[in-house]
Amino acid sequence: MRPDRTRPRARRLALGIAVAVGLLIVADAVLRLGLGRAGESVPSTLQSFLMLATLTVLGALVAARRPRNPIGWLMLGSALVSSLAVFAKYLAARALLGGASIHGWVRWPAWFQNTMSAVTVSIVVMIFLLFPDGRLPFPLARWAAGSLIAVVGGLTVLSAIDPSPFVVSTNLPKVPNPIGLSAIRGFQTGSTAVGALWFLLAVPLVLAIASVVVRLRRSHGDERQQLTLVAYAVGVSLFVTLAGVVLSTFAQQAGTSESLGDALISLGTNAGLGLVVPGVVAMTILRHRMYDIDRLVNRTLVYTLLTAVLAAIYVGLVVGLGTVTRSVGGRSGRGVVVATSTLAVAALFRPVRRRAQAVIDRRFYRRRYDAARTIGAFASRLRTEADLESLRRDLLNVVSETMQPATVSVWLGLRRVPGPGIQPADDP
Repeated sequence: MRPDRTRPRARRLALGIAVAVGLLIVADAVLRLGLGRAGESVPSTLQSFLMLATLTVLGALVAARRPRNPIGWLMLGSALVSSLAVFAKYLAARALLGGASIHGWVRWPAWFQNTMSAVTVSIVVMIFLLFPDGRLPFPLARWAAGSLIAVVGGLTVLSAIDPSPFVVSTNLPKVPNPIGLSAIRGFQTGSTAVGALWFLLAVPLVLAIASVVVRLRRSHGDERQQLTLVAYAVGVSLFVTLAGVVLSTFAQQAGTSESLGDALISLGTNAGLGLVVPGVVAMTILRHRMYDIDRLVNRTLVYTLLTAVLAAIYVGLVVGLGTVTRSVGGRSGRGVVVATSTLAVAALFRPVRRRAQAVIDRRFYRRRYDAARTIGAFASRLRTEADLESLRRDLLNVVSETMQPATVSVWLGLRRVPGPGIQPADDP
């Protein structure tokens, strides 16, 4: 039997790409040091470098251990393209700060950085389409992948030849496109009718979301665990990001500090989508420590619903009792109102949690909910039933309905219990 040489070659290739990306990250950091205000802020730069490094390491790990799965290579490709784009941007910025002409060679790195933005997004969408086994199992997924390649390819070409000048940095002059065509001017900015072509991105995105939903509904076993875990990570990240956007909007309208909202947005996008989601993708593909994700999702749904209900009850009690105390005594009695509302919410915690658990199980985990009801009904019959044959039949039915085993058998071990004053006889 001939040895498989694919994996050693894949490991060397993955390591080579990872080393190249690492060198580019170091070069990006060196170029960034001399930019000052012409570059992004230091926290933003560190976050982008950390996300690139994480994506590179995880992509190399998946590509080396699962070389036939294209997801690892796509992760490495995304990291490589992103690091090259950042390098081109910083190189153009350093050259402009050094006095280089905007009509010289600076145009080409600025052109490359501006053109690659849609490519990176398309790679990320393709990763979710191919997750977890690297295949497109049904026509909808293939249509989504094909439309993604066609639309993003067309938009990338149009972006590359749009004559609108590039913005390397807000503190630097704009750079003209070296290969621009006046017929499609305004495509990137959307200032002309041709900019409406960007709405074509909705087609592959909608098909991709529908494909992931269909795949999740059709999946079972390990694949369902993988898809559910990644969907959970993405959902939590998007929820945190949306909460940050809402808090920042309200804070901006109220004229208060937006630091909490900005922190949540950064946590959801940079830590969640940038770090946690790629880590979960790599972990599930390698099937390393795949815990019971259904229990995790169930607990998240229950405690999210519980928090929302208790928060609504608390706010209602504070507002209602405050209104009552002001109308009766002429003052709000804020301390008493807050203490009373807190005690009421604490007393309602356990019953509301049980009710929330029942609602979530009935709505999203119907099979588990029906199994619990079946077991509860059997326990009630067990207290009153005395016929062993009936109990045996009921037990077989309950086990078959709740656990659905391949075979079921019941062994009853009976022991004679002597009455009072009667010595037990020895069994022959």
